[in-house]
Amino acid sequence: MSLTGNATAHANAQDIANLTVTFANGDFTGGNAGSVTNATKNDLVVDFADPAPVKSLAYSASSFVEAVANDGSITTTSTITLSNDTFTGSAVCPVPGLVWMAMPGHGLYVYAIKGALRPDQQTQLYQAPFFNVWGRGRVCIGSAFLPTEEKKWSSEAWEQTFFGSRFTHPNFSEKNRLIQGASPTKFWKGMVGKPAEAFPEQKLVQMPLMVADLLDRMLLDTLAKLPKPKGEF
Repeated sequence: MSLTGNATAHANAQDIANLTVTFANGDFTGGNAGSVTNATKNDLVVDFADPAPVKSLAYSASSFVEAVANDGSITTTSTITLSNDTFTGSAVCPVPGLVWMAMPGHGLYVYAIKGALRPDQQTQLYQAPFFNVWGRGRVCIGSAFLPTEEKKWSSEAWEQTFFGSRFTHPNFSEKNRLIQGASPTKFWKGMVGKPAEAFPEQKLVQMPLMVADLLDRMLLDTLAKLPKPKGEF
């Protein structure tokens, strides 16, 4: 007995263990199929081979050559292509100084600042240049995990909530409003692909806010009066 032809679907999901062969009475000279052991057999197996795909990395260049200028610099770039698997997507790159504000019932807000000094009340605030941050500074939490009740006063816990979230998209489409002079997507792809030594602060977009405004009891009214960026949803 043989099986002929080619199965269109032939992965492990198409394996069977109940292929049945039945002989009739007329197939035997004795004329009685019931007296023949296994004249009916219903547990034949068809096992399709479904080998695991080979996971591999391919490098477009394997030699890194000094520049023509002979100045010690290397200009070669090697593109690494992963097949049959995915990268985890994690990356490390510099970010600007940040000021965080969490308000019960109103969510998490984040703003950028320039320089390395500890901010004071007169420190100028800038738009946090990240995806999932609205134009007034509020963070779209999405499916991120908020700090637990015992950690709600921990600034580190709120930072982990923010940086542990999925940065899926800009929350508005206005040009030069999230990042000055650059497409947000292209900017962050470049930062992740080839991180700078420090965040380019000239890319920050100034907001009409200072740290002192965050401490004012009329803050929510102040934020409500700020114009929404174009395309904000």
